[in-house]
Amino acid sequence: MVDDKGKIGRQGRAREAANQDYDVSDIADRFDLSPIKARALMKLFYGNDYAALKRATQKPKMTADAELVSLEEALREKVRRELEIARAKYGEHFELLCIEGSRGDTIDDRKALQLLRSLNRTGSM
Repeated sequence: MVDDKGKIGRQGRAREAANQDYDVSDIADRFDLSPIKARALMKLFYGNDYAALKRATQKPKMTADAELVSLEEALREKVRRELEIARAKYGEHFELLCIEGSRGDTIDDRKALQLLRSLNRTGSM
């Protein structure tokens, strides 16, 4: 992008310079990126190809709530896998039944995952 706003033309729109703070801040503002991420995208991946940079940043953005939900889903999936492993190894093991019964009531998924990993690794909590 040119510094003189009166000289905006095809070249100004087609090319961005990662070494120019003005261009980096423009890209960061335009695509809602941090300046560091904008500069990295410009330098490492897309050079000064504005069209490629625009395509790369047009992916749907996740909100903080959506990211939290996806993290919670991933955690639940890890707990489910560890439960399957423990059931295959130990069947109706007393400690396994205690973890399953307490999960959601007195222990959260993070603690359940920790206990299940310990059980699967050592045979005891």
